[in-house]
Amino acid sequence: MELREDENEEATWKLIGLKLYWLRKRVNMPIFQFAERLDIPEDKYVRLETGNPDPELLAKLSRYYGLSLRWFYDPRARC
Repeated sequence: MELREDENEEATWKLIGLKLYWLRKRVNMPIFQFAERLDIPEDKYVRLETGNPDPELLAKLSRYYGLSLRWFYDPRARC
């Protein structure tokens, strides 16, 4: 079964959100502290972690962690 483009995009952002969640859990930080450390508003971070698209914020996170954007999109990549 092939996904429509909008379903594929939605699934991609959910994957990104899940990866951010596990990365935050791995460093054992609450949401407010993690967002503060990234220098972004907590509500924007929560929206991204719950799978809502924000390409600008994603680019900032990529620079912060030194990760390529490919890491966010690859379901096999580990934190």
